[in-house]
Amino acid sequence: SVNNTTICAGETAILTANGATDYQWSNGETGNSISVSPTETGTFSVIGTSLGCVSVPVSAQVLVNPLPVVAVNNTTICAGETAILTANGATDYQWSNGETGNSISVSPTETGTFSVIGTSLGCVSVPVSAQVLVNPLPVVAVNNTTICAGETAILTANGATDYQWSNGETGNSISVSPTETGTFSVIGTSLGCVSVPVSAQVLVNAIPTINLGADIVLVQGQEITLDATAPDLIYQWSNGATTSTIEVNSMGIYAVTVTDLAGCTASDTILVTIIVSTIGQNEFFNLSIAPNPTSGLVSITCVGSSTTAVQVLDNLGRTAAWDNAFLKDGASRVLNIGQLPPGTYFIKIIAEGFTKTLPIIKQ
Repeated sequence: SVNNTTICAGETAILTANGATDYQWSNGETGNSISVSPTETGTFSVIGTSLGCVSVPVSAQVLVNPLPVVAVNNTTICAGETAILTANGATDYQWSNGETGNSISVSPTETGTFSVIGTSLGCVSVPVSAQVLVNPLPVVAVNNTTICAGETAILTANGATDYQWSNGETGNSISVSPTETGTFSVIGTSLGCVSVPVSAQVLVNAIPTINLGADIVLVQGQEITLDATAPDLIYQWSNGATTSTIEVNSMGIYAVTVTDLAGCTASDTILVTIIVSTIGQNEFFNLSIAPNPTSGLVSITCVGSSTTAVQVLDNLGRTAAWDNAFLKDGASRVLNIGQLPPGTYFIKIIAEGFTKTLPIIKQ
């Protein structure tokens, strides 16, 4: 008699015969016990001899079970996430981290491998490795900035490939114009991994307050102080002065720009008109011009005096146009200033013994 046996592919089977004194196996070996390593299921026969008598041949079957072929997935995660590794091709599994089952959850902090062996019909597979690629979360940085009210701030993020801002915009750089101090947050994405939100503060400084008041009409020879005084300001007047006040005794448009300690600026202008005063002028001489503003034609009417000439001055007092036609008391004359560039001008009436000046805006 001889035993049948089962092995896994690659293992060695022990076949043992008994009942005789000597033995002859089909593979040429002798002895009651032999070792065989078939690659597939098969039979080995043996005959025994005792006292010169030979037995009938007896067969032993060696069943060769294949090793299970295990497959397992590789995967990619972001730092802090969990990876699912799933093996197949066997009945039971043993993982290098001590877990069993065909599917496990792992949360490595850096890229690494996990190996698994599978078992089927008592046969163990070769170890198979699964790689878990751990992509780091992008580290996003963004600038804080300071602007004056009404200005635009540029916020720029870096450290990622794509960006999503709290105001809905995308791109690494955005323009914002908040009316008050506030924050804008941004998240960055690289290789599918999302950063933690990062905030950028936009500090909005108020612009300084400046008011030169209403336009002024002065009598020739009169002087007035234009005052833009306010705390902690730097001043720049259109006439070049850098003081908080200036003395004015000539016709023109005066502008001042003020800058505070935060670098914010504000501007204001005032029109100063000069008239010639004569005794009884307000009683005997009235001048009207219309329309004002005008695109070209303007009607001039004098009441209380005849007019010998009409002069148009620019805002620096230079002659821009001249009409020396006589204008009777109470009559009107149409003057065309359509050839002049848009701006503020002054119509000067030269009457009998005195003059009078009124501002007009050319559109």
